[in-house]
Formats: sequence, structure tokens, C-alpha cells
Amino acid sequence: MRGEVMTYKDNEEELEFGFHEVEDSGLNKNYKNKKQLKEDKDILQEKAKIRNEEENNPWFCVWVSDAPESQLRRVANAVDGGGKVQLWMPSIHKKNEKIYLYEGYCFIRCTDIEAREFQRKNNATSIKIITVLKKMDGKRLCHLTQEEVEQIKIVEENYSVSDKYGIKVNDIVIIKDGIFADRQVVVKQIKDDDVRVEFDIFDRHQNIWMNIKELLKK
Repeated sequence: MRGEVMTYKDNEEELEFGFHEVEDSGLNKNYKNKKQLKEDKDILQEKAKIRNEEENNPWFCVWVSDAPESQLRRVANAVDGGGKVQLWMPSIHKKNEKIYLYEGYCFIRCTDIEAREFQRKNNATSIKIITVLKKMDGKRLCHLTQEEVEQIKIVEENYSVSDKYGIKVNDIVIIKDGIFADRQVVVKQIKDDDVRVEFDIFDRHQNIWMNIKELLKK
């Protein structure tokens, strides 16, 4: 499964959504400047990673809507003095752009109590509400299985921009606009978001590069 949000289960029970709205009162006002904040975040996240690996703590899936990564990191590093909640937002980097693979979701590794505190602390101080996914009873948090974690890692390591558009080498696609609009072409090479296509027209063989956004999968 590539580039799609999965429905996670634990002990054969499906997850559900839900959140409690609370007022916004600002977040993490103790940081003196952005440079110190960045340094603290890096240190605390590395500490959390080591700690959770040693304790073999579970991963949780969190619905974050459009809450920015910076907000989620601040919350993660504020739980129980910091260095406890590990944040993971699977992504790839294309040129200067960071593309999140599971838009609207993040993953945290910690204890059950810390996961609940992560949600409580965020929702008590921000209008960007988040929700740690739960089992059908609406009370118990649902852990990701090891298989699901490994699957997400595989997606992150192998995902390409072409996956987002469902286009791969040797596919027959259609040019959407321009002088060759509606022309069927064959994908011969993909490099980042540039695609080399081939086709015949006017008794001549054409071999051109196009942006992947200009193509439509047949």
C-alpha cells in the first residue's frame, strides 16, 4: 500500500475519531527564541527516540487535521519535561519542498499515559485540535502493530512524486494541455516531478520532457 492513509486495527478492533474543543491560550511561551527552540526540539526528540526504543513503547496514530509540524513538536517536547514523546511525520524532500505522505495524520511513540497527555496538552492550549485514535469503545487508545509500522517505513523510503499521481514508467498517459493536448503518450523516464514521454505525430517520433502535473493517467 503506497501513499495512502491506512485504517489501523489492534486486536481486530477498528479506530474511531473524536475530539473535545477547548479554548486557545497560546503554546510553550517559555522558549526564549527560535534558535533555542530548534536546538531543544532536536535534542529532546533524539532523547525520546532512544528512550522509546529501549522501552519498546508502542506507536499511536494521531489525527492532526492541519496542525503544523512545529506545533506538534512543541507539544511532544512539552510532555512530562520532554524527551518522552517521539514524533514521526513520514515525508520526502523534493528540491526545497517537504511532502508529507499521510496528510492530516502523524505518529507518536510513547506510553499510553503520555499519548493522552500529548492530546490533552495540545487541546488545552491550541485551536488546532488533535486526536489520538481510539478503539471502538471510545476509551482505550489503539496501538499500531509492528507490521503497520514497517509498512509505513517502506512507503516513506520508497515513495516518489510519481506515486502521488499514480504514474510509472511504461504507463500510457494523456497530455492535458498545450499543443499536444489529448495526445496519448508513453512514459519512458521519471525524474522527480519531470517525466520523459514518447509518441508519434506528423510522421515523426517525439521525445519530450514534461511536468508530471501536465499528464493524466489513462
